[in-house]
Amino acid sequence: MNFERNKQEPARRFRVGILIFLAGNGIAVAEQPVDRISVTATRIERATKEVPSAISVIDSDQIAGARMMNIKDAIQGTPGVLIDSKNGGYDVRLIVRGAGQKANYGVREIMVLRDGVPMTDPDS
Repeated sequence: MNFERNKQEPARRFRVGILIFLAGNGIAVAEQPVDRISVTATRIERATKEVPSAISVIDSDQIAGARMMNIKDAIQGTPGVLIDSKNGGYDVRLIVRGAGQKANYGVREIMVLRDGVPMTDPDS
């Protein structure tokens, strides 16, 4: 009988180890905060009440609820915003209330900045 118990001991230890490992993974996963994105027409930060134009806010609850994977998914349904994507998403054009179409001399009117650094070529 003692031999039979020793034979089962490694399997029992393995099962306990797996349970501890799985419990540790659940504890280790923490929610990461989503950065707030501010879209402005000027480079000066203003309160929402002070901006004289329409503003659409897409918060983290909407992003999580709709399973949005990228910026295009997030702003796709925003009123007045059109995203034109060609070449499998490598040539994306952003048009906001008519601005963004090629203007005089072929220069676009919209530039996308992230932390003050251009993410798009204004003439692409």
